[in-house]
Amino acid sequence: MKLIMETWRRYINEEDDLSDEEIQQWRQKNIAKGSGPQANISKTKQGDTPKYAVHTAIDQVESEFGAGIAQLVRDPDKWKDGSWLERNIGPLKGFGFFRAVYEIKDKPEYLLKVSKPRIRVRASYTNEKEKRYFNKYPEFMPKVYLADDTDPAGGTNLVDWLVVEKVKIPGQSDYNKLILSAFPGFKKAIKYSKFLNVNSTELYSPEKFLEMALKTIASTKKRSSRQLRLFKDALKRDYEGSQMTFLSKGKTTPEKYADNVWNMIDNDPMFTKFRAMISELKIQYWDIRVDNVGTRTGKEFLLIDIGIMMKR
Repeated sequence: MKLIMETWRRYINEEDDLSDEEIQQWRQKNIAKGSGPQANISKTKQGDTPKYAVHTAIDQVESEFGAGIAQLVRDPDKWKDGSWLERNIGPLKGFGFFRAVYEIKDKPEYLLKVSKPRIRVRASYTNEKEKRYFNKYPEFMPKVYLADDTDPAGGTNLVDWLVVEKVKIPGQSDYNKLILSAFPGFKKAIKYSKFLNVNSTELYSPEKFLEMALKTIASTKKRSSRQLRLFKDALKRDYEGSQMTFLSKGKTTPEKYADNVWNMIDNDPMFTKFRAMISELKIQYWDIRVDNVGTRTGKEFLLIDIGIMMKR
């Protein structure tokens, strides 16, 4: 599979997710202490875990990210010109409500994500979130290598564009394999189901297991308990509806089967960390889907659409 991001879709109206009060709070927190609208390019590449550290010289930017990105640094206003970006950076690969994504022809291992000028502040907020959290959770998100922090006349730092890692986008069959590879608890649970000869009709794929498990990450304990009960009820129905479970050496009761499956998933360290991130960032379970996930080597479960992090 080529290292090309085929789609960068957005299925929610992100503008409705961020109130004017939240925007104002964010603006107040990011009042620039510098002077004037100068490009402040923060280099983030540092081994396998990028960190925001030093200003990067333009010649180093050109060496690492190509002549087009270097020119963008020299002339910061070019980010507003889509035609210029396609001529000098690379072809448009996709766009969402707030931002457009371009391939970097000089350095195809990276992508350029650019704010839409007409909604600059909200788009910049999204970029800032991505800059922060993609590096906080490198196990579950592509890396951000370069960020533009511009101090416009209004005195507010705006992240107009990002250079990010390009990752592989799996198809449906690869997506199911990816879930099992990234989260051993799910692989263990499905292997256990097969050992018991459970012929699943409701939870018929790793994707369905993941969806039901993610639903348990609810906003309240009451809702979380309800979703867990629904998950276990589905597991019990699958067990009860399977005609060959009596042949298994591990024959058990539907209740014990459901509890055992959940314990395997619940005790998976990687899924535990993933749930913590989902809970912190208020990501909705329906945003975690096949066309919103990427991977580096087939083992990493990387969320590629940061717009879901507008909900705080």
